[in-house]
Amino acid sequence: MTNLHKGEVGKTILVRFVRTVSGVPVALDISTATTKELRVRKPDGVEVEFELEFLTDGSDGLARYITESADDLDVVGMWTVQGHVSGAGFDWYTTKPKMLVENNVSDP
Repeated sequence: MTNLHKGEVGKTILVRFVRTVSGVPVALDISTATTKELRVRKPDGVEVEFELEFLTDGSDGLARYITESADDLDVVGMWTVQGHVSGAGFDWYTTKPKMLVENNVSDP
């Protein structure tokens, strides 16, 4: 994941939906998902959701959220993120990686 800073707009948060087959991660085809969301838990415990979009067509299991507002990354510290997609016959989640949102030099 890329370096993220408080208040940044236009930063991409990428998630990948996979399953493990014989110890190898295999991309899940999420192209027919009707629900696509990024769930995040901020360091202060507040949970929010953002709408994901496919990075390509969804067949590669990749989806992203691009920060749209300075309020999207509003708390400095370690965040937990998880992708969620669902559609006819499936309801899938990614692992829950952490991402660090850093302070800016001008912030106290």
